[in-house]
Amino acid sequence: MRGRTGGHRYGLIVLPGWPRRHVRSAILPRGCCRRKRKAAISGLRQARGRIGVAHQTRRFTVAVLRPLQIILLLSGAAFLFESMWWLLGVCILGVFYLGIVGARLHPLQSVTELAEGPLEGEAARIESKLLSPAAQRSLVGRACTQVGILVGLVAGAVAWLGLGWRWYLALIVALVVMLFVGALLKLAFKVPLPLDKR
Repeated sequence: MRGRTGGHRYGLIVLPGWPRRHVRSAILPRGCCRRKRKAAISGLRQARGRIGVAHQTRRFTVAVLRPLQIILLLSGAAFLFESMWWLLGVCILGVFYLGIVGARLHPLQSVTELAEGPLEGEAARIESKLLSPAAQRSLVGRACTQVGILVGLVAGAVAWLGLGWRWYLALIVALVVMLFVGALLKLAFKVPLPLDKR
């Protein structure tokens, strides 16, 4: 797309796949050198990355915490019908632990606001504006570790109490699941791993 503005001809560079509500283009002079064009495109891509990071806490809550809470509740109901009381207690403790993880993921909201919904209301909108992308990335990284610990402990408890495995085998299962789930979540949400030198 070409036209005129302020007496200068320009070329319109559009990056594919950008949401309509965000910046879609950069207007560059037609005679602009290739280096400046690449710098402008790189800046737009970085801005696009910052837009994605700005909603990481929301994505983590919707994609991880809520499904995991439903799974624990359904598992607890199944253990209740099977009279597996120890595993029922594990599920109940897991639900409470998830609540703590969710509260730490939204540190600027009060208990009342969290009960009304951490992703809804004026408090959620204010929090999304006040928390920087770096702060949200740090919160999500910590939540990934905590969810990995929770899933690992639940897996170890099921292996020991439910399947009757030896305690040391259940411990190995718990450790492996902790590390795998935590690392997988951090990769999925693009959170730097502890061994990352950046």
